Amino acid sequence: MVNMRMDSNEGDCWPALYRSDTIALGRVGAPADSGERAAPSRTGPWPSLVFPHGSYRARRAEERERLLDPTRVFFVGANIAGSLEKGAAPPRVDWLAFEPAFAASVASSFGERVTVEAAFSSKPTAMSSPGCLRQRILFAYCVDCEPPDPVVVEETALQILHDSLLAAGSSAGETASAKRHQTQDAHVEAIETARRFIESHLDERIGIARVAKQAHMSPHHFCRVFRSHTGLTVNAYTNRVRLYRALDELDRDSYDLAARFGFSDRAHFSRHFLRLFGHSFHRVRRLVAREEWDQIRTILHADERRGAIVSA
Repeated sequence: MVNMRMDSNEGDCWPALYRSDTIALGRVGAPADSGERAAPSRTGPWPSLVFPHGSYRARRAEERERLLDPTRVFFVGANIAGSLEKGAAPPRVDWLAFEPAFAASVASSFGERVTVEAAFSSKPTAMSSPGCLRQRILFAYCVDCEPPDPVVVEETALQILHDSLLAAGSSAGETASAKRHQTQDAHVEAIETARRFIESHLDERIGIARVAKQAHMSPHHFCRVFRSHTGLTVNAYTNRVRLYRALDELDRDSYDLAARFGFSDRAHFSRHFLRLFGHSFHRVRRLVAREEWDQIRTILHADERRGAIVSA
């Protein structure tokens, strides 16, 4: 496991790309010499959002392990022990931490529906497609633009926190009767197994029967359970993971990405990218490659009308 420690200058902390009095953010992979597990570490005094670039299991405090994937944001509260699975490949994640009073001021805009404490103890929450695009481009901006404009970084980070709290507040209201908890826990494990299988076969055109077999369910029952837990059909979820992963490889052209992530051809990939993110792949790739950050602000500050947030 890789320790989750995001806002300290001590020891094994995750290095920051940007830091101010209210916000810090960074991108990290596991150290090459990390063992399979390490003693948990605390995140420090700032609550944080963790954005995975692959599928990893994460543990927060004494909770059971949860599956993270590129479609989700993981909340880690202040001073909470946590760790992240190393797995076959080093985990690569982005993190975004907020000064507690600043985070609380954002949560207060929702009234009593959302609190920082409740949100940052919630389960991993699905991101909207515009939210994912905004987060990936913000981090690319911080990597490539030296020094980054504090207004751009902090305004965008504020929007990401706002949208993440809203999604967490929406999913927090979903409750189940006591007699259904055991069945739901079994379903969660089955769906997590299926999601990991999908993630490891993104370059293939896999059928429902093959995925359902991993969950030990009939195809019909699996489709119903999968949608109830993710808010998406299997096909929509698979394409979303593929396209979120494609955002990490904007240096490749659309021909390569179509083949790498299981799309039938370049046109198929480009059509789905535009439909999901509201911007063409070529426009996003060109702006990032040329570091045309003034134009990129139109993406960073776009609204959330395209790509509804779903519960997970």
